[in-house]
Amino acid sequence: MPTYVVLFEKTDEGRTINPEEAQERRQRGVEMVEKVGGEVTALYYGSGRYDIVGIADLPDGEALGKVQTAYESLGLTSIEAWEVFEPAEWNEILEDAPM
Repeated sequence: MPTYVVLFEKTDEGRTINPEEAQERRQRGVEMVEKVGGEVTALYYGSGRYDIVGIADLPDGEALGKVQTAYESLGLTSIEAWEVFEPAEWNEILEDAPM
């Protein structure tokens, strides 16, 4: 199953929610991922450009798009996501690359 790094940047509204609401939103996001057959494997909070970094295994890009659209519709974050590869997977990709 593909792995995605998901970068969350809070909106102005997202910065004003209280801790209890934040926990509920986080749980809702995890449930959205599970609903499309995925799993959140890590979640980190930071102090850089992005407020939250998540790692999720999802069936495909379509599943990612469904979750991204649903979560962004809550109006609290914008999301950037990209598929990532472990070194062995990347080596296989390189071997098959038309060079």
